[in-house]
Amino acid sequence: MISMRYYIVTIAAIFIALGTGILIGVNLNESDFYLNQQQLLLNDIENKFNQLQQEREDYINEIEGLLNENQKNSSLIDSLYEKIVNKRLEGYNVAIITTNHNYYYGEIKKVLEKAGAKVPIEINYNNNIFNYDDEAVARQFRDFSIYDSKQLIDTLNSRVIDLITFGNEDDLLKQLKDMKIINYSLDLSMVASNPIHYIVLAGGSINSNYEKFQQIDLSLINRCKKNVIPVVGVEAIDVKHSYIPYYQAEEISTVDNVNTKMGKISLIYVISGINGNFGEGEFSKDFVPNFMKEKEGFN
Repeated sequence: MISMRYYIVTIAAIFIALGTGILIGVNLNESDFYLNQQQLLLNDIENKFNQLQQEREDYINEIEGLLNENQKNSSLIDSLYEKIVNKRLEGYNVAIITTNHNYYYGEIKKVLEKAGAKVPIEINYNNNIFNYDDEAVARQFRDFSIYDSKQLIDTLNSRVIDLITFGNEDDLLKQLKDMKIINYSLDLSMVASNPIHYIVLAGGSINSNYEKFQQIDLSLINRCKKNVIPVVGVEAIDVKHSYIPYYQAEEISTVDNVNTKMGKISLIYVISGINGNFGEGEFSKDFVPNFMKEKEGFN
């Protein structure tokens, strides 16, 4: 005789079997759903990857095109450079003053000479001029009636402009040169026969120091104006702190990329009479001078 317990166990087993079947069926359906979703996601990722790959190839082609165009432009500039600058500054005497030895401006003299100019005076200020306190200055320069560092720099600026204007090389300049506070080269016979027509003031700094600009560059600019000697302020394109806005405030022409081919051309045209603010930096107004203009006033 079959007991009630048997029926209960049998019925329970049937329901468990049904539940298991339903669960397996649901899981299979969900598995198919997830597989479909994953496939859609993979397809989407693949499409986006292909799109990015195409964009990358387009950018590479565009960059290569720009590089090729730039190379052609550079080759054109190089081929025209000699003709553009040839003898443009013939008959000019130009002095170069570098107010910061953190940047190399040795190419400026070569550029000017290539254009036909003479460079009888080249002066470099060394940063150690600011290393002397008032006590050291008074001890070193008492014989010149100089008793503090500010007076030393001011007197030096005055003697530098006298050297450029009149060819006067005095004992103070010689002593400062021996102390490596300044360096200079000069051909006094060339200055005596032909005065300086233009001064190139090469500045820029590795840090912001307007006081230093005031003590040296601004002082030199004011003395040049007093002696009616035109000045152009220049610097390399990669200076960390630009003097260009300071120069512009004094209403002198500027070139902010004098270490580039176009900057060298701009410098030559400024000296020949085309005034303005040229270069690639944020403070420059024009990339290059308007070569159709000659001997115009500052604007």
